Amino acid sequence: MSKKSRKNRARRAQKRQSAALAEGQRGLEQALPATAGATPNNVLSGLRHAFPNSDTIGGFLGAAPETTAMALRPQTRDAVRDLARDKFLNVAHAAGIPRLFALYVVGEGPRLKFAGFEKYLGKKAHRDLAAFVEARWAEFARKIGLASLMRQAMQNIVVDGEAFLAVSPNPRLRYGETVVLLDSRRIGNPRNEYPTRELIDGVYFDRYGNVDKYCVYKPQFYPQIDYISTEYDVVSHEKIFHLFRRELPNQVRGVSWFAPVLDLLIQLNEYVAAVTEAAKSGARCFAAITTQGGMSVEVMEEYFGLQPQQGVRPSRFDTPNGQVLELGAGRDIKAFTPSHPTTASDAFIAQILSQIGYALGLP
Repeated sequence: MSKKSRKNRARRAQKRQSAALAEGQRGLEQALPATAGATPNNVLSGLRHAFPNSDTIGGFLGAAPETTAMALRPQTRDAVRDLARDKFLNVAHAAGIPRLFALYVVGEGPRLKFAGFEKYLGKKAHRDLAAFVEARWAEFARKIGLASLMRQAMQNIVVDGEAFLAVSPNPRLRYGETVVLLDSRRIGNPRNEYPTRELIDGVYFDRYGNVDKYCVYKPQFYPQIDYISTEYDVVSHEKIFHLFRRELPNQVRGVSWFAPVLDLLIQLNEYVAAVTEAAKSGARCFAAITTQGGMSVEVMEEYFGLQPQQGVRPSRFDTPNGQVLELGAGRDIKAFTPSHPTTASDAFIAQILSQIGYALGLP
């Protein structure tokens, strides 16, 4: 087939396709006459939640366009950490969550298994070396209390959002060193300096962005609300293990895991207190007495043996099991039923705890 014939054949196929499209358009216009000649409108769609309205303006007021460094700035992180510590110490449900993580993640502590090189597995010298290393490790872990130290560090990670394990000299131990857990408040910029490219929130970086050193405030030997930023030591990164969960890019310090559920913990604590108060009110004995002519002091003395104060006409009498009210003639009172708030307390508490568990990733 010549080149000209191929072109003619392609041109005829294109004409047949155009005719079929035109026929389909005419059929559509006949079936839907209202759309004949109509032009399509551009539909602008997007995330409606990105624009506040009267119902969501409250949530948008607290959301500000910030970089990851500003979103986790020291002031915000410190405020959340202090509130999380308060809930951990004072709310029963919050106190059990970090301990659960500590027992689930750490358990009895890390166990060293010295494997060595595969080609030496069959040699007795290798087995003796592995047994020697494992025995020394077990002795070192027992001396410094590594298991309990790691469990406490895991609790700090949940409550404070981070844990600092520092290698510290201890001449009384066989190896001359031990591992201690530092308070996260001890890590900060010296003299409260402004952050720079090389120093961010107590962490020094080299020119390649690697962690180089830490600024550690010295412990105080007398009661202080906070550490003194002018008394500090600069410690190499080789002596400190900084454990935290990285949530955002370029994150330098950790944030408390309780941050998303602090409001729920406050609501749970208030609800449990209210239910407890209602149960206590229901346990108290309360009585109301009405008569046609009213209740007099003499009648109260005769029937109940109550002795009111001289010269005072009381409307309330204290009894060994509670209080009795004197109501006027023709009056009545209906007691408040305090058992109502407790009917669904178990389901409500379970629902709040499940939401807290979702946010914390409980095992």
